[in-house]
Amino acid sequence: MKLNTWTHPSTGAQRVYISGLAAQYGAKVWVEQQPIDTFGSDFIIKARSESHARGEAGNLLNEAEQAINELAGKRVELFSDVLALAK
Repeated sequence: MKLNTWTHPSTGAQRVYISGLAAQYGAKVWVEQQPIDTFGSDFIIKARSESHARGEAGNLLNEAEQAINELAGKRVELFSDVLALAK
């Protein structure tokens, strides 16, 4: 798995793009910051694909979350931790 950061040129919003997931084939997968949810997480994982059914896309998001947690060696809750993994 590989992580790359991207910053929107006009808004400054950051994304962390994920590549190399087993089920990714052609999908774009990324992490965005959001307001903290009831579980204490401040990021969301998103995917865009024309070749994945809804269930497959959900599985891809789960795979991405698991890969991030394995890379960190713990459950990742904060976008800043995802950014740190990408550097």
